[in-house]
Amino acid sequence: MKKISYFLLSLAAITGAANMHAQTSADKMSEAVMGVYEKLLKEDSNDYETYFRRAGEFYRRNQYLRALSDIDKALGLTPETEKELRFQELCLRSNIYQMTDRKKDALSDLNAANVIKADDYSIVYLKANLEYELGDYTAAKNDYRKLLRLNSRSVEALVGLSRVAIKERNLGLANDYINQAVDLDRNSSEIYVRRATVRRELENLNGAVEDLLVAISLDSSNSRAFRLLTEIGRENYPAVISGISTVISQVPEQGMFYYIRANVAQDHFHFVQALDDYRHIVAENLYDYPGIYRSMAECYLALDRNDEALENINKAISMENRAGVSNVVKSNILRSSGRFEEAVEEADKALSVNGDDTRAMVAKGLAMAAMKNYEKASALFGEASLVNPSKPEYFMLRAWIQYDFLRQSSAADEFYRRVTELEIPDDNVYSLKGFALLFTGKEQDATTWIENILSKDSDSDGGVNYYGACFYSLTGDHDRAFECLEKSLQLGFGDKRLLKDCDEGRINLSSLRSEPQFDEMMERFSSNFTIE
Repeated sequence: MKKISYFLLSLAAITGAANMHAQTSADKMSEAVMGVYEKLLKEDSNDYETYFRRAGEFYRRNQYLRALSDIDKALGLTPETEKELRFQELCLRSNIYQMTDRKKDALSDLNAANVIKADDYSIVYLKANLEYELGDYTAAKNDYRKLLRLNSRSVEALVGLSRVAIKERNLGLANDYINQAVDLDRNSSEIYVRRATVRRELENLNGAVEDLLVAISLDSSNSRAFRLLTEIGRENYPAVISGISTVISQVPEQGMFYYIRANVAQDHFHFVQALDDYRHIVAENLYDYPGIYRSMAECYLALDRNDEALENINKAISMENRAGVSNVVKSNILRSSGRFEEAVEEADKALSVNGDDTRAMVAKGLAMAAMKNYEKASALFGEASLVNPSKPEYFMLRAWIQYDFLRQSSAADEFYRRVTELEIPDDNVYSLKGFALLFTGKEQDATTWIENILSKDSDSDGGVNYYGACFYSLTGDHDRAFECLEKSLQLGFGDKRLLKDCDEGRINLSSLRSEPQFDEMMERFSSNFTIE
């Protein structure tokens, strides 16, 4: 088995080197071609074919404004009799318009292209999709029907007609269309993902979950299926768990479905339930690979059971060929146990293999902060935010160090400002925008943010209300904080370490823990943390 692995690694290295060489050669060739285009246009400024070809090259490079300038010139110069070329030019400009979010202009060009080639399947399909996106459902429906006339077995047409029927509130017809699409392509994982999206719009979440599991069983690498399953879990955690449980009852010997259910439970703070499935997998020998033990270690850590967490992560590491995410998990466990220097060593092992591992940077930074090495901690959080600038928690951690320990409030404010400017919807509590506003003195705006989120009643796993409890504990409104905490626990929130111990960062419950009401709640909802 090792020989095969070494062979594959060697092949990957050779292929990677070849690809790098090919990429370099392609870049040189591309520059040479652009040079030729420049020369040709200097010789003849009315050379519409060269404008068209250069526009395509600019488009390939994501230089859309330059591409648009050239394609406009090409279309202005190309004779009406050159129908094939004008067709290609219109298609290219439509693509450029779509990439620059000018959908109406894109549709206009597709309509013009459709005049030249009325029965071009791809143009009709693109037209229908754009009409749907622009809310012209009648036009979209007509074009999806045209697709069916062009190809009576068009899955794309049936999916499109189903989506239009939903918008027209013709739910029975929507269901019929999407079922017909599945019947035409039953061996494709993607068609089940498509039906899942339709069923989700039809509020048939159990059916959507069932389809996503079928998609995963057909193609375990279908990332869209996993992503959609996670999204539905955020909306309705019980529905996802119920759907997976139904499938498990039908095929109880399939370990993959236990693993998926465990993953969903773990992602939604239900660590006791996740451990039940992980331990079942191990006990029944359904799977035996490092990820199982790493996930179990993470669950035990969240339940504040560091000894079991360490035992499982050591098992995972012993099965792996090189350092990586398991060492990051071990670093977090060691830090939770007060073994800070060892925690740094484990994070360093992961970073020695992948210097851009932001999880390892954060784990090491937290260990450094625990050791009072605040300058180093701040630098590590800063490095993580450079590698992945879309993660608000990295900026929040750096701001915490700058404000609380390095006494650099202006620097902290800058990092909080960065959080408020991230392109994450304001109604997503995990954007942390309200906390950034709160820490910069904008309490009214911050309160409006959290109340808007809490009022939507979209918390299906307790995570939103946990953050609500953190928010109001920071403002001093402990009555409201305990109200949110109780709701969170009622929904099954089971991260005991976050609730009882964690004081890293500024977002935590430390100000509530000394009050009798906190201990009473933890005791009342102890089943959230109790392993049978």
